[in-house]
Amino acid sequence: MDRTDVHVSRPDVPRPDVPRPDVPRPDVDADPRDPGPTGPGRRGTGIVLAVGSVTVAVGLSAVADTEGFGIVSMLGGLGALLFQIALLALLRLQYAERAMTRPGATGSVARIGYLIQAVLLCGAICSTVLDAFWLIHGSVLWAVFDTCWPLSMLGMVVIGVRVAIAGRWQGWLRWQTLFAQSWLLWGVPLAALGTAGLYVGAAQFVLGYGVLGVLLATRGRDVVAPLGNNPAPADRS
Repeated sequence: MDRTDVHVSRPDVPRPDVPRPDVPRPDVDADPRDPGPTGPGRRGTGIVLAVGSVTVAVGLSAVADTEGFGIVSMLGGLGALLFQIALLALLRLQYAERAMTRPGATGSVARIGYLIQAVLLCGAICSTVLDAFWLIHGSVLWAVFDTCWPLSMLGMVVIGVRVAIAGRWQGWLRWQTLFAQSWLLWGVPLAALGTAGLYVGAAQFVLGYGVLGVLLATRGRDVVAPLGNNPAPADRS
């Protein structure tokens, strides 16, 4: 018998034509809806957010109870504007990385939440511009835009809670997001303390969003969990 016709099977030698259960298969196990653990511009978003947290803290402390158009209103408005743009970048990153989406969920509710929050932030940006130039104060249109700022901060609280529950952002990033985006829960009570509360609230911007920005700029794939496969149709969050 020809020795070349004999095939000896050794169980300890892996065969390339047989899939191994302990080796992940990206073409089968990956969720096709998963954009991957690193969204667009993660490091850039972190840097902008860290800088924006400082500018809004300085601007808030500088403006305080100052009224009327002037250099103070312009500087305060510029600081707040940079921060709000950073928040839009943060929302875009969270949306791209599906930070509010739990494993097995479709993410449709999260998409609606991000859309509403983006609209509120755009309204808050309009309010910042009006306040910086002291335009149409006291009008109905000004009041509408002015309401967008606290509503947008409330929206950030809701998103922060949802990110913590979903657990896609893991470790320190998960809980720092919750702490940073809960600023409204700190800022409103602190406002009752007068000037001291104003400075503490400004510092919380840096301790919250500033540190979050540093984490986003320095941490990579190890803090984003996979979405998993076979999403449950009933769970749309």
